[in-house]
Amino acid sequence: MMRIVHSCFAWAAGAAWGRAAVLSVSLTLSLSLPATAQTVLAPLSERELVELSGQGRYDEVAQRLSPREAQLKPGELHALCHANARTKRYRPLLACLDRLEAALRGRDRASILFGLDDATPTVYLMRAEALLDLGQVQAAAAQAERARLWFEREGSAGERDIQVEAWALLALAAARQQEPAKANGHLSQIEAVKPGLTAGPNLANQRTLGLARGHLALGQYAQACAALQADRQFEFRRSVEVLLHGNPRNWVWQQLPRLYMLAKCQDGQGQVAQAKAAYDELLRLPALRHNSAIHWMVLVDRSRIAQAEGEFEAAISGLREALAIIEELRTSIDTEAAKIGFVADKQAAYGALIGLLLAQNRATEALEVVERAKARALVDLLADRQGVATPSAVLARGDARLAVLLERQREAEETLQTQKPLRSEAVWLQERNQLSAATAQLRQAAPELASLVSAAPFSAGELVRLLDADEVGLQYYLHGERLFALTFSAQGSRAYTLDGRGLIADIRDFRAAIVQRTPQALVLGQKLYGRLIAPLESALGSRAVLVVPHSGLHYLPFAALHDGKRYLLDKHALRVTTSASALKYLRHSAAAPGTAALILGNPTGDLPSAEQEARRLNRLLPGSSLLLGAAATRQALMDGAVRARTLHIASHAVFDARQPLESRLILAPATATSSADGGALRVGDIYGLKLTADLVTLSACETGLGQITDGGEVIGITRGFLYAGASTVVASLWQVADEATATLMERFYANLARMNKRDALRAAQLELAKRSAQPYFWASFYLSGSSN
Repeated sequence: MMRIVHSCFAWAAGAAWGRAAVLSVSLTLSLSLPATAQTVLAPLSERELVELSGQGRYDEVAQRLSPREAQLKPGELHALCHANARTKRYRPLLACLDRLEAALRGRDRASILFGLDDATPTVYLMRAEALLDLGQVQAAAAQAERARLWFEREGSAGERDIQVEAWALLALAAARQQEPAKANGHLSQIEAVKPGLTAGPNLANQRTLGLARGHLALGQYAQACAALQADRQFEFRRSVEVLLHGNPRNWVWQQLPRLYMLAKCQDGQGQVAQAKAAYDELLRLPALRHNSAIHWMVLVDRSRIAQAEGEFEAAISGLREALAIIEELRTSIDTEAAKIGFVADKQAAYGALIGLLLAQNRATEALEVVERAKARALVDLLADRQGVATPSAVLARGDARLAVLLERQREAEETLQTQKPLRSEAVWLQERNQLSAATAQLRQAAPELASLVSAAPFSAGELVRLLDADEVGLQYYLHGERLFALTFSAQGSRAYTLDGRGLIADIRDFRAAIVQRTPQALVLGQKLYGRLIAPLESALGSRAVLVVPHSGLHYLPFAALHDGKRYLLDKHALRVTTSASALKYLRHSAAAPGTAALILGNPTGDLPSAEQEARRLNRLLPGSSLLLGAAATRQALMDGAVRARTLHIASHAVFDARQPLESRLILAPATATSSADGGALRVGDIYGLKLTADLVTLSACETGLGQITDGGEVIGITRGFLYAGASTVVASLWQVADEATATLMERFYANLARMNKRDALRAAQLELAKRSAQPYFWASFYLSGSSN
């Protein structure tokens, strides 16, 4: 393959793709172009494309090229994709790359911007970095592999930086997928590539960054530091950049990831004094405020050092500032993930602050941070990622006005987080204010919708007011090997730091023993009671308990915990919620005309007890509508649910751990010739429903299960129905026995005539427990949402 050479200098400034970061810049042209942005949106010449990109004026490149995207030549389209990639505009970037890839299948494959006669591999590399940032690791690895294979087929010695960058991205993907041996293998391939006179001017830089990012992602701090410190040409290239463009701000912006990587490596090796000085230097740079993704990580790392040195107030202040930045960040997008090699855990920042506040006996403040952590985790899981989660239009539930407000908020969020090297402080403040205004407007118009896209702080007093009069709240938060437990009520907040080691394994064993109905279930139930409940019995008293689980605790049947004499259900009425603040948004529907109850049973024809259960409930609930077998279709549910005061579904459910919004209830297909999943009601569909239901009961298999993420939030069918408008959802944690479920449900509904929903479910479970001591038959079901 022949390289088109048209300039005297090529540089790379730390971008996470190889050739896509190489700008071939002429010294003569650099000195002739004004530094200010042009205002006339005329077509750009090749010279102007090179110059604007070389000066970091990517916004102007995008502004000038975007209106003509459909008519752009491959070289121009390449420049537009590059501008979107450098500014981290993911949606237009991915669309641009698709268009560019198609265009490069023709004869014209050259790009004046990059000095290549075939820009094809840069498409793969830019796409791979974007997908890594978006958390789509497997897809990112596939794109990096395409770039690597391209080099093997068509690359020359002067283009080995493409090969190196492909290996680097493959190493990052392997590290993210917890495959260290594979990642180290890719890094060994990079080590084997040696710079030379024929290897191209960018190879040394890409080799340095590839090794540093890969080793940092694997926690190999010494090797990462060695790679960065071996790059002795870095300051020289910076000096040449300033000479060429007179634009040190662009270099400062691009230098930030490298400087942070170096500080992180020193920190990881225990070189505290050097790391502290490096973090402080970063915090003094004005440009750091504009790179939020690095800013919050610097604050967290620096706060940890402050805490170790006994500067507790400084550590708390730094962590609070970091959380404020996190809550402004684009949801579920790590804008520096590919560039610096690793994804920092945002939830760890919350955990660090919670632990520090508890160490200072500030339980009320810690409670508020726990709630913020869970709210942010929920926002991240529901983020409108590329084809992964619930679309904005679904969250807005067909309301055009809300859809506009939601899109406005998202656009403001993206604008603020766009990486603009030449953005002034005034512009940055203006964009931040625009995001605040858009979020406030959305929150005023639709508070619950706003809570799904932007975490809002709640005071301890507000959380207490969400409790029932006879209730105490119990928040859990698992952070590393520590489990924080906080009780809250009108009498105040109390905090406990418990042992979290092996907790998830204990819960897994407990569930397995219950389902297998072995005597070990009682033993494990007592063990977990001792870990989770016994230390705080005095704070719970004899009151009802609102349990707010975290991480693996979402899978725990609290009702079946045992103190050696009695089950927890014997002592306390229980209800569960994913976050206490979510209770604020529950709809309490007034009595309305329509179907008293919509009951769907045995839609797949293989659950005879479910059909029997549905028929019994139909007789028990006057005015109810009954749909059985082939009549219990997805469409029938969606049509009838909007009018039902009670919605009861007795069917199979499928839990998708990888994509929780693909979890689904299995209903009957619309016709006999429908596809196998034609009757599936997915969580994404549920979010689009508009319900007036006072109660939704999911008498199905595993309906209460949702994905447990690093943030510890569960998203599943239950949360979908609550957002759709249900006041209360009753769901199950494991595959339930048909006969026992039918009996339990019949007693539950009968009890509703004389007690609230929480107590009605408890009474039904206690009655069934008298018949069988095995919690398998009665402890699966739990109530989420309103008890009244």
